[in-house]
Amino acid sequence: MKDETLNAVILIVGTSAAVYSAFCGSYFAAAEHEPDADTCHRMRLGEGLGTFVTVALGIVASAHVGDSVPLWVSLGMVALFVSGFEYASAHTGTNNATTPVSTISANNAIVRR
Repeated sequence: MKDETLNAVILIVGTSAAVYSAFCGSYFAAAEHEPDADTCHRMRLGEGLGTFVTVALGIVASAHVGDSVPLWVSLGMVALFVSGFEYASAHTGTNNATTPVSTISANNAIVRR
């Protein structure tokens, strides 16, 4: 791996973490309480914006260094952060083995299963 590619990968990893924390907060905040529909909607918007910025950075970095590795790393970071936020919001502090897990329906309403 070229030094430029390695530098781009390090930049993407650090920047994606900052982007997702700016748009979505923390895993702890997502898991702290049972989210309402508005909170879930805002979190989805944050995930979308974080995904857009991270993938765009991967595309630009890949074009700059002439290698597809930065793009693949950005897609991996998107998968990591989105799955982390989804897990954290589905396993809130109020959920345990006996309480149902909340999910979001197509119209952003909380649905109990």
